[in-house]
Amino acid sequence: MELDNDQDKLTAVLRQVLHQIKENPNSWAFLEPVEETQAPEYYKIIKLPMDLQSVSERLRSGYYSCLRLFLADMRRIFNNCKTFNERNTDYYRSAISLEKFYVSKMKEAGIWMELT
Repeated sequence: MELDNDQDKLTAVLRQVLHQIKENPNSWAFLEPVEETQAPEYYKIIKLPMDLQSVSERLRSGYYSCLRLFLADMRRIFNNCKTFNERNTDYYRSAISLEKFYVSKMKEAGIWMELT
């Protein structure tokens, strides 16, 4: 990916996309880490948790040296939610909607790619 060669540009684009995702009404369940008091079994089932606050912190710290790292973390957010929650829950539906929004914003920014 072309942006991988320009860390500042990649970070700027990811910051903009992440801001749009966090402003989306469907982001409510993903803004912060899951609290064990609200979902006691979560950390027994989900071994690699991820949330938008953690993604923001990683972006700020320069962790995302390439696009693939960001894509993997975002995919983890949605996959974790769909693994833990039943299809008929607001959490699951929010994950589906927010994932579609995320993909559309990444495509608009010209930086979408499928991870294999």
